Amino acid sequence: MKYGSSGGKTGDKAAAAQEVEQLANQMDVPIAYVDKGVLNSLCGNRPHQGYVLRCGKLDFEPKSQIPHPNEYGSPSLWLCLDEVVDPQNFGALLRSAYFLGGGGGDNELDSSRGVGIMVCSKNSAPPSSAVSAASAGALELCEIYST
Repeated sequence: MKYGSSGGKTGDKAAAAQEVEQLANQMDVPIAYVDKGVLNSLCGNRPHQGYVLRCGKLDFEPKSQIPHPNEYGSPSLWLCLDEVVDPQNFGALLRSAYFLGGGGGDNELDSSRGVGIMVCSKNSAPPSSAVSAASAGALELCEIYST
């Protein structure tokens, strides 16, 4: 990281920092400036690139059974995961499912062409920051159902 004579970031990192601040302000996300030790603590000493977003818990939508593919809005293909306990593996599967259409579409007709994702509620990795990182953000973009 390059620092200018005033101790601030310079170059591309400064522009990226400014863009992150502008986006946060546009979305009314409060910004707190803290030292690196606080960031390390908030993210459990995992890499953070100077930013940490504190957000609410993710929950999977409960669904008792997989809908029939002919039902309106139901995906024709389902990824059903049973006892995938490793967050890295779970994230990689979500990333692949998203690439194949697991994010659905803007309307229900588009989502019928996507991939549905069903997770067993017992003995499976819970939604977490590790799963989100491994999924490259797909965890937040996919509709994931739980038994």
